[in-house]
Amino acid sequence: MSGIICAKPRSSNICYSLKNSFNSSVYLHKVHGIRGGFLIAEFEQFDVRIDRSKSNDKDFFSKKNGSYPEHYVSDSKKVICNFMDNILDGDFRIFYPSGKLNRQNL
Repeated sequence: MSGIICAKPRSSNICYSLKNSFNSSVYLHKVHGIRGGFLIAEFEQFDVRIDRSKSNDKDFFSKKNGSYPEHYVSDSKKVICNFMDNILDGDFRIFYPSGKLNRQNL
């Protein structure tokens, strides 16, 4: 697999992604969110090029796709959900730091 690694710092969090080109208008990122050296999120994201012909600008719209888990720094699960073309798909669960289920939406 070829690609480039993109780093995007956000306060004390850092997100790394491996960017692979499908074609000139779609890129796939495998994103890894890290806080304090611990993995806190991991998901796939598609960047789809949007042609804005009126302004001659070409921008990218990011779409989450697939499983989207988040973790507390303690490595216990925080959020578990799934996206399909950037739309929440199915079960959405939020957990307390102890690992106990806080809320679940179906």
